[in-house]
Amino acid sequence: MTQIPSPETDTPGPQARRDPYEFPQAEQIEFDSDEQEEIVDTILQLYQKRVQDRVAWESAHKVYDQQWGGQYDTPREGPWEGAADLHIQLPYWLVDAINVRLITGIWSQNPLVMAIAEEDDDQEAARDAARFVDWILQPGRMKARSAWAEASKTRCIHGTGYAEIHYVISEMMFRESQPDGLPQWMKNSDESFQLDEDDKPIISQPTKNVYNKQIKYQGTILTCLGYNDVITPQDFTNVQPVRLDNPTGCDYLGIRSWEPLSLIFQKEAAGTYVFPDEYKDKKKWIDEAPSQDRSSTVSTAENQGRSKQHDNYEGRQRSQLAAETPKAKPNPEYETLKWYMPWEVNGEMMELVFFVCIQPKIFLGCFPLSDIVWTGDRPVIKLDYQKVPTRGNSMGVMEIAKHLSAELDTIHNMRLDVGFATNLPFFFYRSSSSFDPDQIEIKPLKGIPLDNIQDVQFPPTQNVTSFY
Repeated sequence: MTQIPSPETDTPGPQARRDPYEFPQAEQIEFDSDEQEEIVDTILQLYQKRVQDRVAWESAHKVYDQQWGGQYDTPREGPWEGAADLHIQLPYWLVDAINVRLITGIWSQNPLVMAIAEEDDDQEAARDAARFVDWILQPGRMKARSAWAEASKTRCIHGTGYAEIHYVISEMMFRESQPDGLPQWMKNSDESFQLDEDDKPIISQPTKNVYNKQIKYQGTILTCLGYNDVITPQDFTNVQPVRLDNPTGCDYLGIRSWEPLSLIFQKEAAGTYVFPDEYKDKKKWIDEAPSQDRSSTVSTAENQGRSKQHDNYEGRQRSQLAAETPKAKPNPEYETLKWYMPWEVNGEMMELVFFVCIQPKIFLGCFPLSDIVWTGDRPVIKLDYQKVPTRGNSMGVMEIAKHLSAELDTIHNMRLDVGFATNLPFFFYRSSSSFDPDQIEIKPLKGIPLDNIQDVQFPPTQNVTSFY
C-alpha cells in the first residue's frame, strides 16, 4: 500500500511518488600519472591473459564462421588428389531460417513497446513513455532492429551475440545563405528602378554563404560487437557487475574496437577522451601509429583471427593500408579498449568505465558507470541461443549441427567420388615398344589406334551406389 504523506510535515513516505531526478552532467574521474599507469597495466595484462587462454576457443569459432560461409581453410583429404571437396550449405540455411523467425517474433509485435503502470495515476505517463521508446527504436533514429538482427545472427552462429548501447550527440555541418547588409533597389542602366509584373520596384537582398552546425541526432544507438571483441573472465553467467544481487556476474568486461584518428579526436572534443598534453598534436599520434595490417600491436597476433579470416575470404589485404601517397592525409586506426571494472576511488570501491589505447599506450579517461547508466548496469546486451547452465558462452547452431554438417558433406563427396570412379574410363595396357601410352587420348567417340587391340583392356567396374 502506498504511504500517504503526513499533512503535518508534508514529507512523503518511503513508497510515495517522487519528482523526476535531475542528473548532473557526466564528469571524468581524475587520477595522477602513477595511478593511470597502474590502471593501464592492469587492463592490458587482463586483456592479454584472456586472449591467450582462449586460443582453442577462438579456433573453434573460426570453424563456425567457415561452416556458415561454406569456405574451409583446410581442404578435404579425399581418396585421390583432386577428389570432390564440396560443402552443403545446411548451416547457412539453418542460421538464416532461425534468425528470421527470431527477428519476426520480437520486432513484428504491435504495439512494439508496452508499459505497465503500477498506479492508476501513472497510466498516461506509462503510455507516453512506451510511445517515446517506440519512437526512439525506429529506423529513422536508433535503427535498433538492424543492429539487433546483426547481434542475433552472431548469436545463432557463435552461440552468444553482444551489442552495446551508446548515447551520442551527432552533429552535421552544412552551408546556408544569410542576409548580408541592407536591401537595395534594383536599377536599370539609366538609373531608373526595375519593376516587376505589378509595377512594383524590385528589391535585392545581398547574401553571404556561411557554414552552420546543427545537431543531427541526440539519443541512443545500438552497435553489434564481434564475438572476439568482448573480453570476459573465464567464469560468469551474465555481463553485469558482481553484486550481492548478482553473485554470478562479470567481474570485469572489456570491449575492443579499432578507431580511426578522426573519431578519437571527435570523442576528445565531446569530452569522452582526455589526452595527455603531448598527444594534443595529431602528428604525435601518427608518428606512433601501429601497423595498419594489425600485425605489430600488443596481442594482435592472438586476437586477429576473425579479421584475417574474413579478409582472406573477401580477397582484401590490409598491408596495402600502410602505403601512403605523398598527397594522402593519414587517418590510421588504433586499437582501443573500453573496460568496465571496479576500482577504488577515495577509499571506496566504485564501478567505473575506463578508456585505454593499446598502442600508443595511453590512458584516455574514466567515468563512473552510474554517470552513463544511473542504475549502475552496464549498457551491454547479451543474447544467448542455447543457454548452458553456469557457462558464460552458449551453444550456437554451428556447434550443435557441426557433426551433422560434416556427415552430410562426407556422404555427398563420397557419392561424387564413386560416381566419377565408376563412369570414367579405367584401363590397363601392355607395355611394349610399338606405341607410347602417353599419347593415348581418351574421350567419347575417339578411337585409339593400336597394332593389337588386346594391348588396351577396360575392366568392368562395380556399381556401388547402393551403399548410400
